[in-house]
Amino acid sequence: MIFFLQITNQRTHSIRMNPKIKLIFFGTPEIAVKCLEALKSDSSFEILAVITQEDKPVGRKKVMTPPDVKVYAESVGIPVYQPTNISDDVSLYEQLALLPPDYNVVVAYGQIMSQKWLDLPCLRSVNLHVSLLPKYRGASPMQETLKHGDTTTGVSIQEMAFLIDTGGILSQEEFEIEPNDTFLEIYEKAGSIGARLLVETLKSDFDATSDQGRLTGTIQDNSKASYCTKITKEDGFVDFATLTATEIYNKYRAYKLWPGIWTMMGGKRMKLTEVMTLPDADFENLANSGQMAGLDDDSTLKSMSKTKDRLFARCEEGILEILRCQVEGGTEISAEEFLRGN
Repeated sequence: MIFFLQITNQRTHSIRMNPKIKLIFFGTPEIAVKCLEALKSDSSFEILAVITQEDKPVGRKKVMTPPDVKVYAESVGIPVYQPTNISDDVSLYEQLALLPPDYNVVVAYGQIMSQKWLDLPCLRSVNLHVSLLPKYRGASPMQETLKHGDTTTGVSIQEMAFLIDTGGILSQEEFEIEPNDTFLEIYEKAGSIGARLLVETLKSDFDATSDQGRLTGTIQDNSKASYCTKITKEDGFVDFATLTATEIYNKYRAYKLWPGIWTMMGGKRMKLTEVMTLPDADFENLANSGQMAGLDDDSTLKSMSKTKDRLFARCEEGILEILRCQVEGGTEISAEEFLRGN
């Protein structure tokens, strides 16, 4: 864990008799809930309000569903606001500016905040970002980490700047990625570590007897920055002829939660819901044993081979075994069940 401790000039505020750290929390998904829970359970903090995304339709029946953060905040009595576009909501800004907070705390909120919102707190706006900044700035750092096959990642607490993920780094903590970790495991680790680090960082920065923060952000080296964008459903497509087995497996790990990885079969999407790489020697042994047969119904299946109950894809380099899949319009099934029906 790294903290960056120095005295720095900040916007001034009146020194209070109440030593609690006042904050407004911005966040939406489960990882934000973990951070909000950690802040709520620590007596050092007073959470003035929670701002989150609007309720959204979920599933085939389009049931209106509140964000995870809203559900938790309402359960513990914290006021919740859900602006359609926070930068345009003048009345909400004016209402919250009267409180006023010491900090804005932002964890996977999902909207870009204007400079006036960043300047709202007496001290600063801080953000938890799941990468070791300046690496993987942007919307999908955890997925990008897994796609590249990285063996370590981390969480960064940064002071927010108008240009996304370019603010000074207040603290960082690195953690290891196991070879078979997917997005789900990284998300869990990052939530636990990030929640703790966020609490520690804010408590290290705040001093009730001073009108200045105690931490100064380390300036990021922009020459070492890399970027990632929002993921779309189409990003899950895999082409066995142009990607290696390792690249596809890493993509599977990254997109485990959403959108998954998929290819085409007979004009339908075929989602590959569980895959693993297979040593070339094992594949060759199966081929030499006479158990292997090819599938040649269309261009996708020409890349595939099978035994009685196992399904393989020959990639640009290496072999991928498909353990479970789901053809568009059907349910998820094992490779053995797929082969019986095809």
